[in-house]
Parts: sequence; C-alpha cells; structure tokens
Amino acid sequence: AITAENVILDLAGHVIEQSEEHALLQRFFAVIELADQPFVPNQGPADFGGDLKSAKNVIIINGTIGRSAHHGIHGNGNSNVRIKNVDFVDFEVAAVALNSVKKLRIQNSTATNRKDVPALGIFSSSQFIKPQRESRVSYRL
Repeated sequence: AITAENVILDLAGHVIEQSEEHALLQRFFAVIELADQPFVPNQGPADFGGDLKSAKNVIIINGTIGRSAHHGIHGNGNSNVRIKNVDFVDFEVAAVALNSVKKLRIQNSTATNRKDVPALGIFSSSQFIKPQRESRVSYRL
C-alpha cells in the first residue's frame, strides 16, 4: 500500500505479483493499493476506518505487475497518478482501478488479463463460511 504523497515506485525491470496459492485463497487483492484501505468509509464488507488516506503525486514505472486475483493497481480518491512502462499480466478483474481519480496518465503500458481463472466466485463464499462450519461440527462415536 502506498498512502504518502510524492512517491516514485521504480520496479527496475522486476515483476511484483501474488503467489499462486495466495491468489487462490485471497480472492480480493490488489498488487498495489494506493490508499490505506480498499473501500471509502462506510462502504464495503467491513469498517476499515473513518478517514481515507489516499496516495497523491505517485509515479509507478519500469516493470511488470503480475498475477492478481483482482487488481494490478487499485485506489480511491487519488490524484496525479502516472504509470509508465508497466506491463500488467495475469490480473482477473482490472489492470488499474482508481475510483474518483484526478489526473491519471498511463503511458507505454500493456494489459493482458488472466485467461485461466482458477475458481468461481462462489469459492470466496465457501472460504468465508468455512470457519463457522468447522466450529459447529460435532462427531458421534
């Protein structure tokens, strides 16, 4: 997560991505989150806090943002975001999803989504219910 102002993230030709196992088990994920929480206050499945701290004046350059069960880059309320020479590969929802962004510039970048999504949406629901189900199981001998 990047929440500060005036940040340059130079990937220096490297790949940053989710591991295969984590991508299967953590279905809501962004390789880079440009805020201190994934939802604006009073939205989403949980209370992440009352104040949203969004990154501003951010430059992300020179590399690959790889496997993600959801987004390559995600944020809310950002401003002055520049993405240059970044290839997005193997994301399942969006390469870049910046809600209410002001002044976004993407240059010399590509996006290729994942074609072999490993699970249906219902898989996430089964992961959420699993702890409750296991705590109610009783065995008779």
